[in-house]
Amino acid sequence: MRFYNLITITCLLGFNACGSQESSISHDGPVSQTSQAVTASPTSSPDAVVAMTTHAAAATASLATLAELAAKGPPGRRGFNSIGEVQFATLATSLPVFMVRLDSLRAYQSGQDTRALLFDKQEVMYPITVNGEVRSSVVTRKRADGLWEAAAFGRGNVAKAVHIGRQGVSANRGIAESSVSLIEIPTLSARLLGHDERGVLMLTPVYDVPGTAFHAGETHSASEVFAALQPLAAQVDPTLPN
Repeated sequence: MRFYNLITITCLLGFNACGSQESSISHDGPVSQTSQAVTASPTSSPDAVVAMTTHAAAATASLATLAELAAKGPPGRRGFNSIGEVQFATLATSLPVFMVRLDSLRAYQSGQDTRALLFDKQEVMYPITVNGEVRSSVVTRKRADGLWEAAAFGRGNVAKAVHIGRQGVSANRGIAESSVSLIEIPTLSARLLGHDERGVLMLTPVYDVPGTAFHAGETHSASEVFAALQPLAAQVDPTLPN
């Protein structure tokens, strides 16, 4: 598997779409969120979904759609303080999104290539900022035809935590922010930021990882993290969706 320069590992529980809104995570603390995530759809507006050849172009085009959505309801639902603030929204550095499947983590063994557990979701997350402060985010997704489009808006609290966490990793580990990515482990409700150090995949939790001694902002090797998470994954009902 090709390892993106930016590896953010986000472990999410219940990140499924529900109608025109993505369901929030039914878990207190790290994965709770107050801002809604709205799935982009052609019914949102005539130009709600614009397919582009790159994820950057799709994210840039989505800002107009976000402004339209914010104008249809209280701006606070989209994470903004006012309608006018949306006009100053800009995109922060993107984070490629990966997922660690439950079956892969259950089968993990010490010494295994940790990158082999990373499932490429073909998604890229862009935190959306106003005057340097994160207000929301847009997730772009690669379609079967190779084009990219905006798939969802929102999760302002998550985007802010990821953005701040990435800044910390960059400063503490001496790496560029663009060399960090997002990875999800839905069944364990954990979010992690990942990067490469001399060929070794390193992970940094965005929030404390439930049931472990891994705390937000502390960097560990992926092998150490996966070894600790494997017994927890083994206790999860294997029939649950990955």
